[in-house]
Amino acid sequence: LRAPIDSDVATPIEDLVAHGRLTLRGADRICRLAWTVADLAGRSNPTGDDVLDAMAMRTNGIGGVGPARRIEAVS
Repeated sequence: LRAPIDSDVATPIEDLVAHGRLTLRGADRICRLAWTVADLAGRSNPTGDDVLDAMAMRTNGIGGVGPARRIEAVS
């Protein structure tokens, strides 16, 4: 299991849920994906960019999030 994402980083997800544009199930999936993006990048916690990448991958741009940015490979 993972610890919750820091509240300042999770704000965009919370905003989408509050405005009815994302379900709690969808929010959970975005959080899981943000953790995966952070893990692949070698970070111990998701960053704001990880959350935005996850939102773009899961929502196809809902909420003003554009297409997923290219994730740089970690050597």
